[in-house]
Amino acid sequence: MKTLPLDHFRTQFDQLLLSEIRNSTSDKDLVNAVVYTFEAGGKRLRPYLIRCLCDELSLGRNVADSLGKAVEVFHTGSLIHDDLPALDNDDLRRGQPTLHKVFGEEVAILAGDFLLVHPVRILLRSSIDRERLLSVIELWTETSLTVIEGEFLDVTFQDTKNEKTLEEVHKKKTGELFGFCFAAPVLCAGEKETASQMLALGRDFGIVFQIADDIKDMTATRATLGKTPGKDALLDRPSALNVMDLTQARKVIDKKVRRLLEALPYEGFRDVIEHLCKQIVSK
Repeated sequence: MKTLPLDHFRTQFDQLLLSEIRNSTSDKDLVNAVVYTFEAGGKRLRPYLIRCLCDELSLGRNVADSLGKAVEVFHTGSLIHDDLPALDNDDLRRGQPTLHKVFGEEVAILAGDFLLVHPVRILLRSSIDRERLLSVIELWTETSLTVIEGEFLDVTFQDTKNEKTLEEVHKKKTGELFGFCFAAPVLCAGEKETASQMLALGRDFGIVFQIADDIKDMTATRATLGKTPGKDALLDRPSALNVMDLTQARKVIDKKVRRLLEALPYEGFRDVIEHLCKQIVSK
């Protein structure tokens, strides 16, 4: 399978995403506020994973685009909420002032709310087979609620050095959305049993991603991150580096990546994940 490079995908997908948002509501002020966040760009890693897997499963482009937009819209809404003064109180996201710094807290809260709900509309308007769509929406409902549970755990639990609790936060806050990216295309292809396996593998990939992100939060610069480094430590939030040192964290990543690659059932997608893991860990 010839894989579309992430940079090329990102350029195409950003245009698709902006078009979706600009046509999502007739309220121009709301559109302007939401578009501001999307115009800052982003990794677009989650929709890229969906696109690669959909291509391997020979699913239509509309399916890949719909699933990808739903995930990225929700993810962006969650980031808007994360940056609010009541939560992470961050002034910078993707190298520019956060939404609440430019448009105010009230607008940021409601813009985030809009983006958390809008994905269901995207899915309902997709070309996903109607019988399979119900399974996808059921998965989406559980996924989105679990992510919010993870966010809640992230800001409320006190024992930040508890390794078991840390993994639960990582699995729910980050892993669950990646789980959807791994499983939803498989559901759209009608492979329910394999979808359950892919859901678990996606969660594992999310944990790898989060540990690598925790490392970068402590070691990268503001310019590299596009946001404030060291924020987790400042807020005493759950981080892999609360329970292990850098060397141990990198060993955990290596172990999880090996297991993940051994278990993935789709050869082309396995190659994509292997390449991405090398990039994620090296940065």
